[in-house]
Amino acid sequence: VCLADNPSAPPLACPGGIRRLQFGPDISRQANELDSQSLNFEFAATLKLNNHSVKLIAERRTQDIRNLFAQRVSGAWYFDGISDLQARRANEVDIAVPLRGGIDTVTADFQNNSWTFGIMDTIDVTDTLTIVAGMRYDLFDTPDAPFFNQDFLGRFGFPNTGTLNGRDLFQPRFGLNWQATDRLTVRGSAGIFGGGNPNVWISNNYSNPGPTLGRVQVRRVPGATPAQDTFTVSGITGLSAAQQNAIGAATLNDVSGGTGIPQSLIDAIRTTGTAASPTNALDPNFEPLSQWRFSGSVDYEANLGFLGDGWNFGVDVIYSKVRDALEWTDLRSVPNGVLPDGRTRYNILAGQTGVNTDVLLTNTDFGDSFAAVARFNKRFTNGFFLNGAYTYSEANDQNPGTSSVAFSNYQNTAIGDPNFAAQGISNYLRDHQFRLVAGYDAELFGDNITRVEFFYNARSGQRYSYTFADQAAGSARSSVLGVTGRNDRALLYVPNVSSATADPRVLYAPGFDFAGFQSFIQNSELSQYQGEVSPKNVARAPWVHKLDLSIRQQVPLPLGGKIEFSAEMENVLNFIDKDLGTIRQVGFPYTAPVVNVRCLTTPGNAASVATVAQPCAQYLYENRSAGGFAAPVEATNINGSLWGVRFGVRVTF
Repeated sequence: VCLADNPSAPPLACPGGIRRLQFGPDISRQANELDSQSLNFEFAATLKLNNHSVKLIAERRTQDIRNLFAQRVSGAWYFDGISDLQARRANEVDIAVPLRGGIDTVTADFQNNSWTFGIMDTIDVTDTLTIVAGMRYDLFDTPDAPFFNQDFLGRFGFPNTGTLNGRDLFQPRFGLNWQATDRLTVRGSAGIFGGGNPNVWISNNYSNPGPTLGRVQVRRVPGATPAQDTFTVSGITGLSAAQQNAIGAATLNDVSGGTGIPQSLIDAIRTTGTAASPTNALDPNFEPLSQWRFSGSVDYEANLGFLGDGWNFGVDVIYSKVRDALEWTDLRSVPNGVLPDGRTRYNILAGQTGVNTDVLLTNTDFGDSFAAVARFNKRFTNGFFLNGAYTYSEANDQNPGTSSVAFSNYQNTAIGDPNFAAQGISNYLRDHQFRLVAGYDAELFGDNITRVEFFYNARSGQRYSYTFADQAAGSARSSVLGVTGRNDRALLYVPNVSSATADPRVLYAPGFDFAGFQSFIQNSELSQYQGEVSPKNVARAPWVHKLDLSIRQQVPLPLGGKIEFSAEMENVLNFIDKDLGTIRQVGFPYTAPVVNVRCLTTPGNAASVATVAQPCAQYLYENRSAGGFAAPVEATNINGSLWGVRFGVRVTF
């Protein structure tokens, strides 16, 4: 529900600065059942030959999965204002209906199995040098295929029935361990490492093959009065305007919820069949996930003179390079010209309507990461101990794979090319991180241990991306980008803001707060990207600091054994001062829309707003809120910013 008192134009788009209220089971919690049974066999043998120790492994892993996961089967309803909700007058419902019977007919029931074979040779080259060399081979075995979708085959020329069956991954690996001196140890490794069996993402193709679940969107087109409203039904072909109006009025007037879906709509979805149903499919050329990984470590035990012996210092370095990672793209969105900044623009595939998608799970080879860790630890003879570490990281990826649903992974990420996740700095990157632990443990009362520990962590803030929003599109296909999904995820084109007319790619709408926008650009990370598309995750929230305390005390029991009492305080800094120990960040999926955007057919003419089918000659930038320009809000993450105390008791015998 848009929390505006009354509906405002355009429909299906809550005005900037107005909150939304969401209630009831969300689209992913309306039909959920999961059963999974696993049976694993493992064989291992070791053969010792002089200075060689050869280990052989063979594994068989089987998994039977039954997954009932059907989104929107009770409908996702939208109201343009509080008055519409009070009048039970919905503006949209997005609903899915089983096409072949009851809800059980959309259940995904399949096996996802694998074979693994490996050999590793550990060679003691000298008393101080050990080398390890070997390989691992994974072969996927999936006898069940998704339900065949003839319409998908007709659209794209390949079937939706692809599985992991027969796909394999060869992983050579190498390592060494060198005890250079009694105090110095050097380790290193290199090889290919797999990403495991992506069951949850493969399961999408069985849950959403197309012929089992039909999805439509019924929308209200406001007239001069409610009695003059008309309606559209997308996702169903062949309906006349009169039929759409009749179904729309029965569905969106006098709304009573998921059980109040009129039979006329259900019959229309089932009669039309599966031609427009959304589909998830696997790329025929899909490769199992893997990456190159190289690592090295050095450990040294130092004598620091008057500070004592037994100081352990270490350095770890890890570099990874993606070979095959995951990406999701919508085959039903096809290129349709270019945007003013040169990015590809899309439109719906010829012959299709609405916002239904054909999401393909495919691969990308983009991505790498680097991490360097410096660490130390020391335990003193008087019971005090101290350890700490500093980590420096770099990480780049394409799709972060934040969700278990194919369409969510498609839309919950920043985009450069609108039909693909943007390449750049990863959501998961924390550039710098410090960790320090200080404590004391000793037997102060007999043989009963007293332990006090402080844990301090400091890390760089959450990365996020500056974007613009096609606010006018609402939940429909974007008129600017030409794709479906979240309308606020496209990376911002950063204009030259030396003056309001300096950049020919952008026109500012009447009333636009150019001074506020100009100041923000010139005083943020975006200043160096004027005339370009902002990189992914160039922004960073404030640092996060957290201090925790743990106290434990053992007490003897009369008949033997001990009882341990514990008290732990999380986020001590926030207990001391409510402004400390807080996490401030832009919320998931870490995109921050800066302006609203439209396309213009005629440069300089703010009234020449383009449809998705018309050329986009120039961007029109508009304020996100009525009060003028507003910078992205780095809001407090409540769950991670509270202090808490836990008390515990443990008995040991």
